[in-house]
Amino acid sequence: MTLLQSLLHLTNFKSPLLRTLVPSISAAYAIQLAFAVPSILAQNEQFYDFSGSLTFLSVTALSLCLPSVRTRYSPASTNASASLPSRLVSFAGPGALNWRQIALSGAVVLWAVRLGSYLFKRIVQDGKDSRFDEIKKSPVRFGVAFFAQATWVSLCLLPIVTLNSVPSTVFAALSPIKVSDTLGLLIYLGGFAFEITADWQKSQWLRERRDKIHDEQFMTRGLWSISIVGLLSGVAMSYVSPAFVSLLLLKVSGVPLSEKKYDERYGNRKDYQEWKRNTPKLFPKLM
Repeated sequence: MTLLQSLLHLTNFKSPLLRTLVPSISAAYAIQLAFAVPSILAQNEQFYDFSGSLTFLSVTALSLCLPSVRTRYSPASTNASASLPSRLVSFAGPGALNWRQIALSGAVVLWAVRLGSYLFKRIVQDGKDSRFDEIKKSPVRFGVAFFAQATWVSLCLLPIVTLNSVPSTVFAALSPIKVSDTLGLLIYLGGFAFEITADWQKSQWLRERRDKIHDEQFMTRGLWSISIVGLLSGVAMSYVSPAFVSLLLLKVSGVPLSEKKYDERYGNRKDYQEWKRNTPKLFPKLM
């Protein structure tokens, strides 16, 4: 019995959801642990966001492919000797993928690649992430940050993992496309566009400040005029688990950290206080 077969046997629960959920979440924590150990030893946060994006990609891919792999390796399968690529992607027959599974998994991949590459490029240019100036000095606190990221990825991807665990026979009973499918994809595209635009506007603003085109100390133009953290608004809207992400961004990591940093820098300025008072923290003011 190969290592893969042993792992499949070990996680071969009766519930289709658990058969996909347990390996997927385990993978999330394993990847974060693999990045946490060297990062803690080196007191270096450079790969923190990168590891988060990689975990999103890996867990999504695993949850999408795992049911098909199980089908191929099942004792009843007559195709167990097929090549690995053919095991990972199946669009017909037992274990076939539904277009919803492919579309939503692809949406996560697109988001994770774009944001992950943007954040990694930014930290390479800046050399550090100010959020970790104090955290990385404490192995326990730094380790908790990686543990929290694994938990964040697991909870955010719970709807995707659940969807990808649904047997193909269930989808056969559904209509090819429903209104909710279209609405969900439109919300994702809107949030994704919002996020990209906010990133682009912030990059332009920083470049103009470096070139001394303006001397503004904080950004209040573009999408940042209708949301204090424009980028995070896009993240919240484009996610399949917006309630949890919004709670996390508003109360834990996103808004509180940004707000604390800017309050320390500009808290005594009237224009900053006015912008903060009149601009929503997360969801944009459209009227």
